[in-house]
Amino acid sequence: MYKTLVEAGILVLLVIMVFLQDWRATLIPAPTMPVTIVNAFAAMAALGFSINLLTLFAVMLSIGIVVDDVTVVAEA
Repeated sequence: MYKTLVEAGILVLLVIMVFLQDWRATLIPAPTMPVTIVNAFAAMAALGFSINLLTLFAVMLSIGIVVDDVTVVAEA
């Protein structure tokens, strides 16, 4: 699971760099990814999701939040 989360984080940063072509827009959301993943795990554990759904939703939520953060930073 750790390997998959690391790979997902690297892929998200790579996609951000490819499409926005700006190091600043790539580096700003990097520290937010672990925070969003931990929060997603905590919220879904509190709601009683199984571990399979928990990991799937956490990864999807964290990637969506990071991409949304990049859009806000790029517009600013």
